[in-house]
Amino acid sequence: ACTRKQEVWIYTSLTTDVIAELVGPLEAGVPEASVKWFQSGVESVSSRIEKEHEEKELRADLVLISDPFWYLEGKKQGRFQPYESPAAREVSALWKDADAHFATVRIPMTVLAYTGRELLGTTHRPKWDELLDARWRKKASMPSPYDSAPAFMVLGVLSRLYGWSFFSSLRRQGLVAEGTVTSVLSRLESGERPLGILPLDTIFRARVKNPAIHPIFPSDGAIPVPCPVALLKDSPHPAAARKVYDWLYSKEAQTVFVNGGAHSPLPGFKAPAGAPGFPEIFGDQVKWETGSLAELLSNRDRIRGKFSEIILR
Repeated sequence: ACTRKQEVWIYTSLTTDVIAELVGPLEAGVPEASVKWFQSGVESVSSRIEKEHEEKELRADLVLISDPFWYLEGKKQGRFQPYESPAAREVSALWKDADAHFATVRIPMTVLAYTGRELLGTTHRPKWDELLDARWRKKASMPSPYDSAPAFMVLGVLSRLYGWSFFSSLRRQGLVAEGTVTSVLSRLESGERPLGILPLDTIFRARVKNPAIHPIFPSDGAIPVPCPVALLKDSPHPAAARKVYDWLYSKEAQTVFVNGGAHSPLPGFKAPAGAPGFPEIFGDQVKWETGSLAELLSNRDRIRGKFSEIILR
């Protein structure tokens, strides 16, 4: 007799092209699960989960979004079932919760991107503070740290690295810091701001249609945006969901993530094409430690407030 498949819902901010590449291998790898996807932006996914939680009609089993701070807050609120996936055993403590409430499955690294040839050659690896060079005046943009987790990570790391005077200087340079990652990409493609601060996976997708867009890996270090997976406490089908959770660390899944421009948290896995691997991509300045995320979250309001004071006023 056929065993009935268990429905497993993944709520995610992964792009539709990445999901499309995961569907076939996932079906083959976890035949006992019928996997359904709810795909949207980070805010929409978290709002949907909040609404279902309030209405006590939770459909989601696994959450896979690109906002690591959401997971820290969710852990405090008791939203997750701890699960120590055997498939994630080799993942460094840097990339997973010590109490097994969540673990990183992919790591987009935030770097610089440019379009056109007038800025610099593709072999040059500048430091972040070269954004203050006169030739980049009124050419750079980044997302708002109020609308984008990658932008907030950049803000938190670079303010610690270079101090707030660096952002005061960026203001004088005419930095635009508005909207989302998509806004920065639009400004980049139109030529309005040919230099952007963007996650590498976004640059990879953009290059499919526009190979004139190039990533630049700062020599003082790219900035990680860990993207975890978590099993929700009220998951309707936790046993099948755990098998899907495990599968996300398989060679098949990790290859899809890496080909899409994200680094794998698994040791020994290749880096995205043309990108330095770990630890080289961290350069000689960016220090990423076990408590880095929690420290950024605890200072989030202060960091955003300082940014508003310097850049937005």
